[in-house]
Amino acid sequence: MLVGALRQLPGTASAAQVATAAVRAGLSFDEADRALAGKDVLPWDRMRSLVEQLGGHSEDLHFLWQVSLQASSPAPASVEEAAGRLAAALRGMLLAAGQPPLDEVASLTGVSADRLEAILLGRCVPAWNTVAALASALRTDPSLLRNLWDGVRCTFSTDPHHFPRGGFLLG
Repeated sequence: MLVGALRQLPGTASAAQVATAAVRAGLSFDEADRALAGKDVLPWDRMRSLVEQLGGHSEDLHFLWQVSLQASSPAPASVEEAAGRLAAALRGMLLAAGQPPLDEVASLTGVSADRLEAILLGRCVPAWNTVAALASALRTDPSLLRNLWDGVRCTFSTDPHHFPRGGFLLG
């Protein structure tokens, strides 16, 4: 997925653009070329710099980088951070899938394009089945996102700012 997403970045249109981005990122052309071909996975600080020089948003590719190395992140500190990580991972998956139009993804998931936009911006965290449907529509294994979604759920349940002051009634 990481290579697919990297190839969608605006700065990968020509070898000259890649060479310029590599120099600005402090890499040789060969290092950048090997990373873009999926032959090497750069350390995150170097990958982040390359992604940014290629016109991408590094937060959108961080999760894909982690998956490629089978690495994990520390637990999120807030609901907003957890939701942001999930949204960024989904944006990276959208990029890796070739950036299909949201209307096309909506037709595959049954979720409106407006709601998908809110999900991708981290303003809305849907139920797990919606996240799984979205991952499947983007040709990705939904299980890759389960820890991120669980992170949102767990931080939400432990954050005192999101629990109603007087509690809540069931039934």
